[in-house]
Amino acid sequence: MGLESLALDDGADLSNRVMATRALGQLGPGSQGTLETLADGNPSTFALAAVRALGSSSTPAAASVLRRLVNSNEPAIASWAADGLGKLGTREAVPSLLALLALLAHDEWMVRGAVVSALGRIGDERTVEPLLELRGREPSRRWLAVTRAVWRSRSTHRSRGSGG
Repeated sequence: MGLESLALDDGADLSNRVMATRALGQLGPGSQGTLETLADGNPSTFALAAVRALGSSSTPAAASVLRRLVNSNEPAIASWAADGLGKLGTREAVPSLLALLALLAHDEWMVRGAVVSALGRIGDERTVEPLLELRGREPSRRWLAVTRAVWRSRSTHRSRGSGG
C-alpha cells in the first residue's frame, strides 16, 4: 500500500494515516492533490496533518491551497495554514493575511498570532502599518510578538531594497 492509499484509507490505523500524511508533504508536487483532499474533507487530525505537510513543502500549489485554507472556520487549520504561508515566504499571501487580520476582531488569538508570525516571516513593508495598529489593540503581553513581526517586516524590506 502506497503512502497516498494509506493516508486516504478510512479503515487504517489513525497514527499510520497521520504519519503517511506527513510523509506526503516531503514528496513534493506529486502529493499536493492528496494533501488538499485530506485538508478539505477529513476530521481535524488529518486536516491538520495535511495542512502542516503543505506548509513544509515548497511548491506554488501548496501556497495556493494554504491561501484558501487560511480562511477555514476551524481555528487550528487557519493557524497552521497561516504558519505554512509564513514558512513558504509567500509574498502573494500578504493581502489575504492582512484581510484575515482585519477580520479577526474576534477572540481567536491563536489565529491572529499565527497570522502575525507569518507576516513577520514573509517580511513586507505593506504589513508594518496594520501590525502597528494591531499592537495598539492587543494586550501588552502580546506586544512582543507583534513588535517582532514589524521589525522583521521592516528589516526584510530594507535588505531586499538595498540588495537589488
